[in-house]
This record gives sequence, C-alpha cells and structure tokens, in this order.
Amino acid sequence: MILAKQLGDHIDSRWQQLNSLIRMTYRREEPAETQLEQRYYISSLAPDNPEVMLKTIRAHWQVENCLHWSLDVSFREDNSRVRNENMAVNMSWLRKFCLGLLKKEGSFKASIRRKQRKVCASPNDLNKILGQI
Repeated sequence: MILAKQLGDHIDSRWQQLNSLIRMTYRREEPAETQLEQRYYISSLAPDNPEVMLKTIRAHWQVENCLHWSLDVSFREDNSRVRNENMAVNMSWLRKFCLGLLKKEGSFKASIRRKQRKVCASPNDLNKILGQI
C-alpha cells in the first residue's frame, strides 16, 4: 500500500489523506450488446475494506442519478440555453431549491411535474409551497 506521503510531489498537496486508488469495471447489458466501462476513484478510505468502498461509491452515484434525473425531467436542465457562467450557477441553484420545495410539499401526492403544473395553475398552491420557506 502506498500512502499519499510516499508519493511526495507527484500528487496535489491537498490530497494528503489519500489512502486508495480504486478502479471499478461497470457492465451494462442491453438486448443488442454488453458494454464495459472502467471508472477510477481516489479515496481517503482504507484499501482493506472493499465493501465499504463499494457502498460509498454506490451511495454517491445514487445521489447523483436521483438529483440530476429529477432536474432534467422536471426542469429540462439539459436543454437549458443559459451560457453566462453566473446565470448558469444561479439557475442551477434556483432549480435545486424549487425541486426541494416541491419534494417537501406533502399535501398533494403526485409527481414533481404534476406539482409544478398545479402550482402554475393555482396561486394558492404556490403560496402554500412558498410558505414552507
């Protein structure tokens, strides 16, 4: 096992807690073909417990997939034409904030998309959601 200290000037000084380099092979099977993809990770986790590493990586991707999927489906984030860097950051923050409010709103059981439509059609519902702040 090589620790970050032993790598000296070969790594960024902010990575002094680096304990493991991880290579994962992802396999995705579709009816027509099977795809293999290599992904690499750096981690402060000890390399002697691969189960913990795997759980951590899966948890990271679960959060990423859920958030980005919701933003793309509900707010069509991937189709955004905003190119100004400050505006893009602001719009991203606003979308995430609105997504959080819509998910938190529990009086109406529906998809995020249906909640968006309901809020657009009814100022009272909009006030109810904004009242959570």
